Amino acid sequence: MRLELVLKQDKVLAHQWYNLAASNGDVVARKNKQNLEKNMTVLQISSARIRAKKCMISGYLDCD
Repeated sequence: MRLELVLKQDKVLAHQWYNLAASNGDVVARKNKQNLEKNMTVLQISSARIRAKKCMISGYLDCD
């Protein structure tokens, strides 16, 4: 029996966390965010920014 693990890429969530890390001075996160944006739609980037802002405003308590 072979067990496979399938991971779904969530670019919006990844961008959200890269954005938060970059806003706290993480240079690598800033570069990763810029690279990720090359493969995202404007709507996805906008959604990620909104989620990051919501997370930050909540003191990192509402970061779904």
